[in-house]
Amino acid sequence: MAWSFAKSGMWDDEKYDCDFCKSAKYYQQRNCSKYFPNQPRNPKYVWEPEFQTRKGSFFGIDPIECTDCPRSYITPASRHLIQIETQNSILHETTGGALYGPNLSKWPSRLIDAFTCISSIRNQYDNEKHEIEMDER
Repeated sequence: MAWSFAKSGMWDDEKYDCDFCKSAKYYQQRNCSKYFPNQPRNPKYVWEPEFQTRKGSFFGIDPIECTDCPRSYITPASRHLIQIETQNSILHETTGGALYGPNLSKWPSRLIDAFTCISSIRNQYDNEKHEIEMDER
């Protein structure tokens, strides 16, 4: 959820800034379980990440969706895991190395789980983006 939220640009969208959302009362429609867990639920609300190609076509990744505001699920720990995964990806792309070395038995299991999940989502994103870009030609 956190990777898709970030990749779709939602950290820069003021509508998903919690303070702004509270003042604009967007939470009333978004099922904010973080700040308003007792608020009546909107059964029609579904958040799905929406991505855009350079030429402006929109696409999504199945089956990523959330019936609560995605900010309700994104924690500082999940954001930190994404930062570590990004650092590892950059390290691997530039040097062929890895943060904890080539032996996965030396890696924290939590990171392996997070990296595997993020890699799967990134592959889906890359495949969907490639298909849309091929259609744009």
